[in-house]
Amino acid sequence: MEIRSHNSEPSSENPPENLQADYIRHSKSTYATYRKLGAGENPAQAFDPEDQVLPDLSPEGRELARGEAEKFFAGLDPAKDALFFVSSNEARALETAALYRDIAKVKNFDIVKPENARSSISENHIDGDVRVIRALSLNLKNTVILNLFNPPASRYPVNFEGLNREDVEMYKGLERAIDADNKGSFAANFLQYGDLVKTYVPGFETAEDLYNRNFKHLIRLLRFAETKRPTGEQEKPIRIVAFGHENQVLVALNKYFEEQGINNCEVLHVELSPEGKVSGSFRDKTVDDIAA
Repeated sequence: MEIRSHNSEPSSENPPENLQADYIRHSKSTYATYRKLGAGENPAQAFDPEDQVLPDLSPEGRELARGEAEKFFAGLDPAKDALFFVSSNEARALETAALYRDIAKVKNFDIVKPENARSSISENHIDGDVRVIRALSLNLKNTVILNLFNPPASRYPVNFEGLNREDVEMYKGLERAIDADNKGSFAANFLQYGDLVKTYVPGFETAEDLYNRNFKHLIRLLRFAETKRPTGEQEKPIRIVAFGHENQVLVALNKYFEEQGINNCEVLHVELSPEGKVSGSFRDKTVDDIAA
């Protein structure tokens, strides 16, 4: 199997009957919505996908996404694949999907338009070409808690006066516990301390929780594509192009590829054979059987 990382070369070896999906981490972000919530009167409020700060990608992030999209689509053939774009409901993922969609259109790929994008951002800024999938979304009930896993220098300011005393004490206590042996990256801290945070924060989803809810849904998306297998000579198989977040795939990357994280715009590639076998590739590694 050809590796489908962000720097992969064009492939002619993948069997055409295999259904394919690519999971792409969003590009570099300012996390403007999280920063706004953290500095607001109620930092502990739930994330609202219909109330986000745009744009959320940084100028560097937009440039990175365009460059990586060019490389990504150089490895595909518009004569062989129709693309179905899906994304998290967070602006940074949708904005990344939009930039990839733009490059795909220039390269004359057929884009399968969803009946319902389920996102005002997609409808208003991407012509409804990107379908928001709830299972790919983080659905955060409290963005401040996610801030704990960032290394200290990367944390955004929090208006602690907007939190009750108990929440401030809990946050500060978890912060001290993590910083006592900070692992140096969001990914490493999220893997190491997720269970600790879940002990104190009801409803918090660990990397394992997100793997069970989000990554396995990517496999189910392949099953969806299977229902759209071409029945005529002129029809093309649907290739899923999914945009999401690092914490959603950390367990899968560690479990199957012995990797600790995924870079912005890096690609995890999965395939479903006609026999129902799911395989995957990431960086220089290929796994022939990923349990669904």
